[in-house]
Amino acid sequence: MKSETERIDVWTELERAGEVPAPADEILLTSRAALRRAAGTETLRADVLRIRRRRRTRAAALIGGAIAASVALGVMTVDIGGRPVGASPAAAAVLERAADATLATSEPVVGPGQYLRITLVEQSWSADRDDKRDILIGSDGKPVVYQERRTRQIWVPHDRRDDWVIRDGSVPLRSISKDAAAHNTGVPTETWTVPSWAGKGNDTYIKTYDPAWYATLPRDPERLLARLKAEDPGESGSSASFYFQEVFSEVLRSGIAPADIRAALFEALAATPGMDVVDGVANLDGRRGVAIGYRDSNWQMVFDRATGLYIGERATSPDFPDVPGLDEDKTTWLTSVRTDVVDEAPGQG
Repeated sequence: MKSETERIDVWTELERAGEVPAPADEILLTSRAALRRAAGTETLRADVLRIRRRRRTRAAALIGGAIAASVALGVMTVDIGGRPVGASPAAAAVLERAADATLATSEPVVGPGQYLRITLVEQSWSADRDDKRDILIGSDGKPVVYQERRTRQIWVPHDRRDDWVIRDGSVPLRSISKDAAAHNTGVPTETWTVPSWAGKGNDTYIKTYDPAWYATLPRDPERLLARLKAEDPGESGSSASFYFQEVFSEVLRSGIAPADIRAALFEALAATPGMDVVDGVANLDGRRGVAIGYRDSNWQMVFDRATGLYIGERATSPDFPDVPGLDEDKTTWLTSVRTDVVDEAPGQG
């Protein structure tokens, strides 16, 4: 009997077959992008069989050339068992599947008087460091490192221009040094009402929660990526990992971005060299998904393989001290995200 991370379908088995040498990343990614453009941008039915037929049609349309054969059979080298792969075509294959799954997944419907509830749980290790960025050692000879668990919930009303409700707080889990325990006390949970994050003209406005902003974005993958970069250019020479972690991720993690925007962003990332993918990664809740990130970063986003939904994030710190309970990868930051529709919010009747 195979474990959960070892279960794969026939299409994945073909994608990860290793006998056919893969072409250069640039050629393969160009072929993938051309194939998806040729397939059109029609809206998919929420039908798994339809998705599978589209995948097979795309591959079959190119068979006949060496590059196309590699697209169909040789590029998906994800090891179902958690071993990372370093080939951007593998990440491209996963992201393309996420784009299809995103369009085929029904969006939550929030009716009048209801709320979209977004629950983020974050478990993280922190450390006190000196001016040289070295971790401090406490008076008991132990590193000044500590772990906490934070829970934040957001209730978004049917009319996003109305007030939102936030609940946030944290609890300490462990302190390795007694010196760390003195200030690792957590933050008491509080609930409060704020002006809409989607309402322009107030201090709480965040564009990734604004339906009107999403309506202005192009749905073409390449143009969408260019537009997001132009609106948040960062500093001169900002890396691809900067844009993924600081710009694109804000759209994917919002819980509010329309499916077609998320799908277009997945497609755009699929055509971006330099991405890594790890399958079978568990979020904080234990739900397993596909983690994607850039090669020069220790940070990843985790997505549900079947729905394309963002379910959490993960970061590792190779130079973190060996402390009890820390895994082999030294995962120092792990989250889980859930969204559901509820009939009321705290303090709102």
